[in-house]
Amino acid sequence: MVCGDQKVSLELLTRELQVTNVHPMRAAEVKLHTGYIIGGVSPFGLPAETKIVIDLNLFGLGEFYVAAGHPQSVVCTSGREIIALTGATAAPITCDP
Repeated sequence: MVCGDQKVSLELLTRELQVTNVHPMRAAEVKLHTGYIIGGVSPFGLPAETKIVIDLNLFGLGEFYVAAGHPQSVVCTSGREIIALTGATAAPITCDP
């Protein structure tokens, strides 16, 4: 999870997840793996094996809005709540501007 004006660093995310490779998914893959369509992917209700990483910039904002399962639905939450409800980890995963 990152702020809307930020870009994920695939290198930092790969390192944080301790995997050999990560790549952006196409729309059909997103729907298949999350159950949500692009624009509505919520951090809540994802399959149990889904690893969620919240960028430190987003985590530090306090309250913010995330998709709630539909492109026209959002919910107000916080980094601490995301971690408590999903088991997410917080790490620096964005590219420098």
